[in-house]
Amino acid sequence: MKTTNIPKLKNLHRLILRCVLSGSLLLPVTLAFGQDTPVPVDTLFQQLKQRTEQAVLNLDRPQIKLLGQEIMELGEQHKRQDIFQWGALYHADGLIREDPNQAKVLLEDAVSYFKDQGNDLTVARCYNLLGSVLSNINQVQEGIDYYHKALEVYEAAMPVDTPRSIQRNITGILSNIGLSYTRISLFDQAADYLFEAEKKAIRLGDTLIMTAITNSLGNVFFLADQIEESYSYYKRSLDLAIAQNHLQSVRMAYTGLGNAFFRMEKLDSALYYTTRSVALLRSGNNLVSLCIALSNQANVYGAMGNCEKADSISHEVLEIARKKQMIRYEALAYFNMAECALAREAYDMAIQYADLSYDIIDGTGDLKFIKDIFAVQYLAYEGQKNYEQAFLHHKKYKEISDSSLNENSLAKIQELQTRYETERKEREIERLNETNRIQELEYRQTLSWLVIGLIGLSLAGAVFFFFNRQRILLANNQKLEVEQRLLRSQMNPHFIFNALTSIQSFLLTEGQAQKGAYYLTKFAKLIRRILEHSRVTFVPLSDELETLDHYLALQQLRYEKQFDYEITVDTQDNPEDISFPPMLLQPAVENAIEHGDLAKVPNGRVSILVDQTEANHLRVRVQDNGVGRSTAKLQHNGRKTHRSLATVIIRERIELLQKTYNQHIRYQIDDVAEGGTVVTYDFPLKPQS
Repeated sequence: MKTTNIPKLKNLHRLILRCVLSGSLLLPVTLAFGQDTPVPVDTLFQQLKQRTEQAVLNLDRPQIKLLGQEIMELGEQHKRQDIFQWGALYHADGLIREDPNQAKVLLEDAVSYFKDQGNDLTVARCYNLLGSVLSNINQVQEGIDYYHKALEVYEAAMPVDTPRSIQRNITGILSNIGLSYTRISLFDQAADYLFEAEKKAIRLGDTLIMTAITNSLGNVFFLADQIEESYSYYKRSLDLAIAQNHLQSVRMAYTGLGNAFFRMEKLDSALYYTTRSVALLRSGNNLVSLCIALSNQANVYGAMGNCEKADSISHEVLEIARKKQMIRYEALAYFNMAECALAREAYDMAIQYADLSYDIIDGTGDLKFIKDIFAVQYLAYEGQKNYEQAFLHHKKYKEISDSSLNENSLAKIQELQTRYETERKEREIERLNETNRIQELEYRQTLSWLVIGLIGLSLAGAVFFFFNRQRILLANNQKLEVEQRLLRSQMNPHFIFNALTSIQSFLLTEGQAQKGAYYLTKFAKLIRRILEHSRVTFVPLSDELETLDHYLALQQLRYEKQFDYEITVDTQDNPEDISFPPMLLQPAVENAIEHGDLAKVPNGRVSILVDQTEANHLRVRVQDNGVGRSTAKLQHNGRKTHRSLATVIIRERIELLQKTYNQHIRYQIDDVAEGGTVVTYDFPLKPQS
C-alpha cells in the first residue's frame, strides 16, 4: 500500500488546510511527526459514496457532480475501474440538467461496465438516469423506453422485503415516466404513472418526492389547458418545498406558478415568479431548468410589449442550448423570437424563426408545441397577405387542434380528477383501517391487564372485571360500526366513478347534451341519497329501492338500453316502514350487469323482487338472464382475473350485521336452469324506528 511521509510540521498544516478547504475529511490522518496512517482506498471510496448518496436523496445535483468527479479521480489514481465507473455514474447524475449529452456518454459506458459485472441493480439505476437524459434532449419516447427497462430490472431483482432505497428508486421512475408522457401530451398515461408514484411516495413517507410529483401533476393540468387546476397543484408544491427548505423544489414551483399566471393573463405575477425562478437557477448548474425559466420570462416580456428584452433573453437561451446541444430549447428560443417578430409586424423574420423552430421540433411528438408554431406561421403569412400559405398553415393548426388529442383532453382530465378523488378516498379508508387496528390492539392490551388483575384481586377485582367487560363490549360494537362504514365507503368511489364515466360519454357526444343533463340530474339525486345514508346503518326499504332505480337507470344509459329491468315489491307492510341496510343490493345488481354480460345477451333483463315469507322474514331476490357463472368462468379462462370485490363486500357486511344484531341473515347465489343467476337475501323483518 502506498504511503506518504510528512516529516515537517508545516507540511501537516498544509495538509489540514487542504482538507478543510476541499470539504473532505478523507485524507490520511497523521498520528505523529514523520509518520502517518493512510486511509485504505476502499474506505475512502465508501465514505465518498455515502456522502454522494445523501446528496442524491437531497436532489443536490451540484454536490453530486463534484463528489462524482472526486470518486472518478480516486479510481483513476488507484487504477480501480469499479470505483471510476461509480464516480462516472454519480458525475453523470449531476450533469443531467447541465450537460445531458456528456452525461449520456458517461452513462452508456457505465451500463456496459456494470452489465459485465452482473450488477443488475446498478444497471437499472443507469437506465433511469439515461431516461432523464434522453427526455432532456427531446428524445422523449426513447427516454420512456429506458425508464421501463429500469423498472423491469428492479421488478426482476426485487426481494420479498424490498429495501427502502429500491422502493424510492421505483417511485422516482414512475414519476419520471408520468412527467415524460406529459411532454408528448399523453395525459391518461401520465396520470396512471403519477398517481401510482404518489401512492408509493405516501407509503414511504417521502415528502421530497411528493413535492416533485405534485409539481408534475400541475404540469399535466397545465398542458391539458386546465390552468386553474394546475395553479392549485403548483401552489401546493411550493408550500411543500418551502416547508422542507428545499431550494430546487422551490425553483420548480416558481416556474410552474409563472406559467400558470401567464396563461391566466396576470402578467405582473407571472413576471414576479419567472424572475425569481431565473435568479435562483443562475446560481446553480441546472441549465435545462434555466432554459425553461428564461423562455418563460421571454414570453412574459413579449406579452408585455417589451420585445427587445424578450429577444435578448431568447438569444441567451439559444446560446446555452446550442452549446449543450439541447435542441428542444433551441427550438423554444426560435419560437419566442418568432412571436416577438410577429408582434413587431416583421412578418418575414417571424416566418423564418418559426420555420427554424419547426424544423427542429418536427417528429418529436410534441403536438402542442407544433400547433403553436403553425399558429404563428399562419398569422405571419396572413400579415404578408399571402393568403394561400396562411390558409395552408391555418388548416394544419386546425387539424392538430381538432385531433383526438384535443377532443379527448377534457374527458381525460375529468377522468384524472375523478380518479384522484377516488385515490384520496381509498387513502382515507386505509387510514381508518389503521385506526381500527390500533383500537383492536388497545382492546387486547386491556383484556391482558384484566386477566393479570383477576389473579391478584378478590371481589373488588371481580367487580372491576365485569365493569371493564361491559366497556369492551360497547367498544367492540363501535368497532363493528366503523367496519360497516368502511365497507360502504369502499363501494361508493367505485360506484361513483362508473356512473360519471357513463354520463361523460353523453356530454361529450354532439346532440346528446340534453340526455346527458337528464341523467346528470339523476346522478345528482343518487349522490345526495348516498351522502344522506353514509352515516346511518339502516334506511327505509323504499329509499334503498329508489336509490337502486337511479343506479339501474344510469347503467342503462351506459349500455345504451341494451338490457331492461324491473323492481317489484309484494310486502304486507309499507316499504317506508321497513328498515334495510343501505347500498347492500347495489353490488349484486352490479354483478348481474357486469359479470352476467346483460348488454350482450338477447333481451337482457335484471329483476328485483321483494316479498315477505311465512316466517315473518323479508326476502329479496336479484335475478338476471345473463351468461351465468359457468360460462363467465369459461370466457375468462387463461386470463388473469380477480375475485369480485362486490361479492366480497356483500359477504363481509352480512357477517358484520349478524355479529352486531345477533340475527341470522341468509345470502345465497344460485344458477338459473334457463340461464343466468339469482342472488337471494333473507332478513328478519326490522321495523323502521
